[in-house]
Amino acid sequence: MTDDTAYPADWTVFEVGLLRSAGLPSQWLTRLASPRLAEADAALTAAHAELVTTRRRAVAELRAARTAQPPPPSTAVRATNRALDRSLVLPDTADDILGRPVRESWNSTVARHDELASEFETTWRTALAEEHAELVRRVTDEAFAEAVLMNSRGAHDALVREAEAGSLRFANQRVAYRYLQRFCGKAESAGHAGPVNLIHLGGEPSGVPPVRGDGQVLTHDDPLLGRIRYTSLGDGRAASRRTFLSYWAAQAMVDVLVADAGGAALLRPCRLIGAGPPAGHSLTEPEAALLAVADGSRSLADIAARIGSGTAETTALAAGLADRGLLALDRALPGYVGDPAAEAAAVALAAGTERAGLVLAVLETAERFAGRPYHRRPKALDGLAADFVACTGRPAWRGQGGFYTDRFVVSEEAFGNIEGATVPADGMRALAQRLGTVLDLLASLAVDQRLSGQRRIRELLRRTGAETLPAVDVRRLALPPSAAQRMPDGFTRLLPAAPPYVELTRADLADAGLLRADLAAWPLFGAADLMLMGQPSAAAGPGLVVLSELHHIWPPLGQPWRALFSDEAWRLDRLQASLEPVLAPARPLIQQIRRYQKGTDSSPLDHHLLCLERLEQGPGAGPVPVDGLVVREWENGFLGLHSPDRGEDYWLFPDYDDNDVDAGGLAHCALPALELPRVCLGEHTPRIVVDGVVLQRRRWDPPLGSVPVLPGRRAVGAHWRRVQHWRQRLGMPRQVFFLTDTEPKPMWLDFESALSVANLSHALSRARTVTFTEMLPPAEELWLRVPDGTLVSEIRTLVLRGASGRSPG
Repeated sequence: MTDDTAYPADWTVFEVGLLRSAGLPSQWLTRLASPRLAEADAALTAAHAELVTTRRRAVAELRAARTAQPPPPSTAVRATNRALDRSLVLPDTADDILGRPVRESWNSTVARHDELASEFETTWRTALAEEHAELVRRVTDEAFAEAVLMNSRGAHDALVREAEAGSLRFANQRVAYRYLQRFCGKAESAGHAGPVNLIHLGGEPSGVPPVRGDGQVLTHDDPLLGRIRYTSLGDGRAASRRTFLSYWAAQAMVDVLVADAGGAALLRPCRLIGAGPPAGHSLTEPEAALLAVADGSRSLADIAARIGSGTAETTALAAGLADRGLLALDRALPGYVGDPAAEAAAVALAAGTERAGLVLAVLETAERFAGRPYHRRPKALDGLAADFVACTGRPAWRGQGGFYTDRFVVSEEAFGNIEGATVPADGMRALAQRLGTVLDLLASLAVDQRLSGQRRIRELLRRTGAETLPAVDVRRLALPPSAAQRMPDGFTRLLPAAPPYVELTRADLADAGLLRADLAAWPLFGAADLMLMGQPSAAAGPGLVVLSELHHIWPPLGQPWRALFSDEAWRLDRLQASLEPVLAPARPLIQQIRRYQKGTDSSPLDHHLLCLERLEQGPGAGPVPVDGLVVREWENGFLGLHSPDRGEDYWLFPDYDDNDVDAGGLAHCALPALELPRVCLGEHTPRIVVDGVVLQRRRWDPPLGSVPVLPGRRAVGAHWRRVQHWRQRLGMPRQVFFLTDTEPKPMWLDFESALSVANLSHALSRARTVTFTEMLPPAEELWLRVPDGTLVSEIRTLVLRGASGRSPG
């Protein structure tokens, strides 16, 4: 254990974290490649080196012979030179030109090289056949086939049908490998591709249900965290399951219910956020009253009663406002919280039509799907798809056939394969101390970035001479580069490009002026994804920690994770108690989001909802329209959001970059957003370690044209060897991840696997750029064990920096 005084203790780790893991053992990937192929390559490479050395000696003697008097016959010289150039056995005519030792050495070296080259080609073909056979075996494994089924119905049928026949077509070998690397090589939370579980940081929790008795109690002695205890109940096949209706599917069913005869009663008018009525077209008193209560939660009849008008008059009024672009007459489901299936069921029950019965039947089938065993799932999936299409007239899959774009009517989460995972209290404190320096660096960058935006608002206030600015005007301001995109020169000067890794200490960062002294004045917190390593660090002692991601969304507040575990298990009461003093006296505000292709991200915890496009009423979150807010200077000097009507200030929470609802310049008024930097020093960037925490893995950004590839099914062993020697020249390890501009997520690459290199070649055929990053921790250092092997895993911890007496800026 490291000395507690060596690291700042300003950061704390929340007591409940999320343990995410791959669904299938990593050995399914690492054992795919045959070690004999690498051994044969090494032997052939050594023989080639000996051939080059022997050629140099032979060429030297040949040159000496050509200057001798009398010179040898020119035909003998040409024949000897040809044999040396083409690595052939020397002709008899070389006997009078080269000495016997050199001739015998050359001929034996050529024979040995030719023998090893032939052996390598045989080994290459054998390795291809063995990898193919192993891949076929994995495809026929129920766990793999079920995971593919939940990702792509079409891919599942083609792969399983061919695998059961004993062979996969060339194209489907690549498809199967892509799924295998996804299920075994990454900690993704997507059903059997990656179960999620809770981990308790700080010892055994009280009031937690007992662990099932049929599991295997295991321990991992981590050099930093100490003894981690957990009960392994198996890999993804042994996990519990829960099925969730996709948001887009629920909305599609609600849309058809509203479109039915009599569906107007289901409408929930919702005010659209905009610039207001055109000049010269002010709102009448009834129109203003309607818009004030049109938050998507009330029917036309309810609104009519609320504003003291008749339903017919209110309906006509709403239609007129909709024509003017001030109101949406629809029934949109809340886009950021709640259970889409429950929302759709409520609409169907209110409709009471024949089609509503079909909707309820689809919802019931979707809910029961989680209990289906694999052998019944394909038929059940087809039935569910058919019922959905019959009910809505829309396809049951979105983006069908795309590896990362398939979205079905339902998604599935797996949990409970690892239970009772605990980290001792000393380990939690050691983790917080270890993270302190790197989190202070990232917090300093985030605060710098936020203050740059604050300066822009101050300039605008000075120009206008006003004390406040309408929030809608601030939203139009452009954003500077994020902290992740803009690393200060003082940091990059600390990073030489040549070595494989660079270790920086707190003193290094302080000397470079990269650590702010006023961090205690800011509310700073986030969710850090960590991967554990046993490898020691010279700067920090035992146990590296890999900081793989950093978010500003708290996992307990994200659907569907919040639905998998109770609020009591998440300890949300304690989380709220921790946040309140950090955020006080301002109120937390969640930005309105829209992410149709993904699960929703934020559920309220005494938060308000900042409505940017619609006056949306979310469960437990009161709507705050952006056009009712101003930006003003708070008592602590921060330029933040304020509601004149409510008399409240608001801390705006930052959101993900891929949110479809853009807050624009209002991000200048948000909490500092902790993000990981993307540091690129050229074609090679060393691993960056800050006080024992890996801030960035080692990466390579070569020109795309310099990366050798396999020519499809025409590839031979020589092509594969070219790839190996290229990566060895660059110093890449055997296993890395690569990311292209045409794929949204990194993919695993094992350079010693023919199938894996073929997958790389296929991915590069459509790409313009590629980045390689080291696999860290390496496969042999994975700590989370299950009966079949080890799982790639990460722990998402909730980190918080205390704040009191704030005066930011």
